Amino acid sequence: MIYINGTPTDDTSLPMVLWENFLASSSTTLTASTAATDYPASNAVTESTNDYWQPTAIPAWIKGDLGAATTVNSVAIIAHNLGTCAATVYLQSSPDNSTWTTRSTSISPTDDTPILAIFADVSARYWRLYIASSTGNPTIGNVIVGDRFVFPGGVMPPYTPIWQAQKVELLVAKTMGGHFMGNRILSQGAETSISLVSFSKTFGEVDLQPFKSWYNAGHAFVWASGPSVFDKDVGYVWRKPNAEMRPTFTDTGSWLKMTMEVEGYVQ
Repeated sequence: MIYINGTPTDDTSLPMVLWENFLASSSTTLTASTAATDYPASNAVTESTNDYWQPTAIPAWIKGDLGAATTVNSVAIIAHNLGTCAATVYLQSSPDNSTWTTRSTSISPTDDTPILAIFADVSARYWRLYIASSTGNPTIGNVIVGDRFVFPGGVMPPYTPIWQAQKVELLVAKTMGGHFMGNRILSQGAETSISLVSFSKTFGEVDLQPFKSWYNAGHAFVWASGPSVFDKDVGYVWRKPNAEMRPTFTDTGSWLKMTMEVEGYVQ
């Protein structure tokens, strides 16, 4: 689910990625209100989705001291059970680690699918995800706080939204006579192809390069095809094998086109 707060600085109808997690930076000091044994705060800022931060008391928070005021406009929460726990969470910032201002209000998911919240650019040194209430014991696999990267054009059709792009591998059971005996899921995930509207040579050769390096190295990132238009289409994805990013010149030589082939996490 996607939450849009106030009037974001960038166009929310355009596709975006959130790839650089300021909470995972080497210059960030990460702390949490509490953490259960084997579920430390550090688990929430790794790229992996199979380890978790779990507080032992509510209200709870996980906080990053970024070392200096830093511009933030997005938060993503992946591999969580906040919907199951009927939790309400907020993203808050502080200039002094004392006075906190809520930047993304009342995130109250009804399920455990990926969450993306975006808002106008805010510069602050301290950022925290605050769990105000919960009826269960929440776990959070990934908290990503950062400055989203917005593409200048839309997505070319045909396009399958990541939340509709499930891929399920089955162990099929049937008799030699053709009787159905039931199937079992071996693995599941998602995959889709993202072709972007052509963009300028300058954007491709300058602005795109940091994300291109991240993508080609196989790192995970948050993808949304148009937050204000497609409010369910958000996913935690990474490139497929042999699917490096290769921007290609169009006939005029002034514009580039690009396709991303991605796999995704499904909850």
